[in-house]
Amino acid sequence: MNVRKRKKTSDRYESWKERARKHDLYHDPETTIQWKEDYSCKECHPYMVTNRRFRRFWKWYRNLVPEVKEYTGKTEEIFMELLESVEKEQSDERDNKIKGKIGKLLGRMRYDISPELTEKEIRKELIIMIAASNSFERSVKKAKEIYEEYLE
Repeated sequence: MNVRKRKKTSDRYESWKERARKHDLYHDPETTIQWKEDYSCKECHPYMVTNRRFRRFWKWYRNLVPEVKEYTGKTEEIFMELLESVEKEQSDERDNKIKGKIGKLLGRMRYDISPELTEKEIRKELIIMIAASNSFERSVKKAKEIYEEYLE
């Protein structure tokens, strides 16, 4: 499950970084900037009571994307919406919703630097892990074993 082959940067990082930069000015008492919504701001969207499935996801995601720094309550919220979408009957509409929710999920986290993986690469790995882990009901270790068996 290691897709890191070459040094590059994420295709979406710059837009996430710029949105966060503009939003963070809102919290600076020295500025009179207008407020810009940013679901990756932990000051505006503090952590929720983290459930076991999200903790498993977070542990796995930090290994896949070590550039990630933090998450918010909105991160966990969209993660649970993503898992609900995955459970629905397969259709083009469902698949498009899943793709959109993964994009929102990735944008609701903050990163130290640009991830080496693109959004598409992360999405592929996440979908595989959701399937292998039974929506993160299984431990990451057990899910990786299942994934490796599947590859053989």
